[in-house]
Amino acid sequence: MYEPGELFAPFALHYIIDQLTGVQGDTKTEYGKPVHQKLSPWFRYPTRDGEGGLTSGLIRTWVNDLEAGRLPPHDAEGTRRRKPSPKTIRNVHGLLSGICRSAVERNPPRHLDLP
Repeated sequence: MYEPGELFAPFALHYIIDQLTGVQGDTKTEYGKPVHQKLSPWFRYPTRDGEGGLTSGLIRTWVNDLEAGRLPPHDAEGTRRRKPSPKTIRNVHGLLSGICRSAVERNPPRHLDLP
């Protein structure tokens, strides 16, 4: 369950490893890579009011930054990364959408992939 103030990366990885259904272990490991490379360097908290919280404006900035190949604001390495393709941006956006849904879900069974 989401804890107020929890950092984005641990929350997102918990979602992928412990809550995501319909995918196997190797795929879950692969889903962790964009969390570290393309999400957590931009986002600090999954849901939070005020500074550091995810907003639609922040997500639009993130998409524009990825598309332009700009450095993320919270990148400890400060190294330029290769600009992702539009398909990669769409895929990571879908992952972000699932992570966000898990943080604020109002109808828990609605988006569950069943075996």
